[in-house]
Amino acid sequence: MTYQSLQTISQIIMATGLVVAALGGFGSYYFEKKQDLKKVTESKPIIDLCRRGISVKEIDNKTVHFDIPYCSGKNTNAHNVNLLPAVLIRINGKLKVAHPFSDDFPENITLSYETGKAMFFNLSPLKISELENLIICVKGSYTNESASKTFKVLDIYKFNSLEKTWVRTMGTEDKDIREYLNDKKLL
Repeated sequence: MTYQSLQTISQIIMATGLVVAALGGFGSYYFEKKQDLKKVTESKPIIDLCRRGISVKEIDNKTVHFDIPYCSGKNTNAHNVNLLPAVLIRINGKLKVAHPFSDDFPENITLSYETGKAMFFNLSPLKISELENLIICVKGSYTNESASKTFKVLDIYKFNSLEKTWVRTMGTEDKDIREYLNDKKLL
């Protein structure tokens, strides 16, 4: 074996090493991007009230119209969305069902950040002055894009008379309402 043949063999080994290193670098880049894409598509979508919030209009002196819009979070869409609204009323400190959970929300829809859907219903007899006594509950479920995970929804809102907006219940009040819904077998 001559020095020239050993030099040729060394060059072939180096060229092979460079090709293997290039393939390894490309594979690392490619599979990192695939993993990042999988994280984005499998992240938990979040649904909530759209920015405009719940709106309530008095149709006449005995009827009130409710509009409850829901949207998805900014980075992921929610799929197979099924939501049911209910309205509770507080009379003398005790809760009663004014409007039971119903299927007014379109079934199995997809919510995005830009596109929301709303639940509409009218309550009668009810006066707009009685909003402070109402509790709006929304229950249901939705899935991620691949439908491999299902997420439950139970949102509870009350009317804030100072700001004239609907806000989430919190603390003991929220816990008491959830217990009431469980006791009445509404969940």
